Amino acid sequence: MKVKRIYEGKAQLFIPDLDYYCKVGSAKYEPSYAPVFYNPEMAFGRSLSILVLRTYQKIFRKKLHICDALAGTGVRGIRYSLEVPGIQRTWLNDKNPLAVELIERNIRLNLLEHLSVISCLDANLMLLKNSYGDLRFDVIDIDPFGSPINFVESSIHAIKDGGLLCLTATDIPPLYGKYPDTCLRRYSSISYSTEFSHELAIRILVGAVARKAAQLDFSCNVLFSHYTRHYIRVYITLRRSVRRADESLKNLGYIVFCNNCNYRMIEKSSFHHVSLICPFCGTLLKPIGPLWCGPIFNKSFLKNMENVLLQYQPEEYSKIKRLLKFIGEEADGPPTFYVIDKLTKRLKVSSPKLKKVIEQLQALGFFASRTHFHPKGLRTNAPLKVLYDVVRSSL
Repeated sequence: MKVKRIYEGKAQLFIPDLDYYCKVGSAKYEPSYAPVFYNPEMAFGRSLSILVLRTYQKIFRKKLHICDALAGTGVRGIRYSLEVPGIQRTWLNDKNPLAVELIERNIRLNLLEHLSVISCLDANLMLLKNSYGDLRFDVIDIDPFGSPINFVESSIHAIKDGGLLCLTATDIPPLYGKYPDTCLRRYSSISYSTEFSHELAIRILVGAVARKAAQLDFSCNVLFSHYTRHYIRVYITLRRSVRRADESLKNLGYIVFCNNCNYRMIEKSSFHHVSLICPFCGTLLKPIGPLWCGPIFNKSFLKNMENVLLQYQPEEYSKIKRLLKFIGEEADGPPTFYVIDKLTKRLKVSSPKLKKVIEQLQALGFFASRTHFHPKGLRTNAPLKVLYDVVRSSL
């Protein structure tokens, strides 16, 4: 394997040579073509994960036993060991023997032998081998090439009560509604393509986790989530409690959506209990779900993240700060958002400034904010008729 040495965060790493492993006929590095997976575009997401873990560790003040179940080059687990205080042990696993060789080399390079355990196993088997007593993990990170759903059940078995489950999903087209049959097969949820599909992806994933967790008597609490470029990322704490699990399931439901006029409503029981005819334009409504209708950001945890960020200021400080600012604005808002250009297309008018629309809605007493999911996105609890009237008056 042809490798080169790089730096990411505080880690030194040997990774597959990015200039060598390219798709035939292309000069661009393709992670899936390398013998060991490494994606440089995920570096920001890994730095954000470190902020989440630092915040989690600060709140709960305990030594963390961390599992990087699909470790690849080991970059994520190694950065956790180097950049998150209070690490008891980091377990790095990959079923690819070439990856394990590279992980061992990178562990030695960063002088982390004393903090690291390395295994070469199927991730589900490794997790189930650590699913009892003190072997369980405080933090489990699942960062696959594709969907994380096949690793959720074994992760729940292997996590401690109150532990943090970190999931990445890059199988975006099915979650967005482009391939609804695939979404139904993987996540047991109906999805359609909408203007708020990026948010739908997170809600469908969390909904699938919540259902699986409840089967095992665990509740779900979403601390943080975000969409960045080609992937979504969620951070969920899991508590073992039948009562809490039952309460958690109350956050499941459907989003009933009109593709013609942008009307939508949340139904937390079953869409069979509501009319499937849009009350605004008379078009047939589309039920999306079941999915998570509860919060996908925890405002208190966000505030703690901002405080921790100020204390250690990583290389991506400005970019992370901007993302947290956007999410902080929308955290108290209702599920789903509108895209201003879709509203004006329906009205057949030019687009007003988003800031002006938000200010007018707030002046009327409604919640209104931008959203990190879309540069022209607007999150508000204003009725659709009021929203259209405000858009017209803002021109």
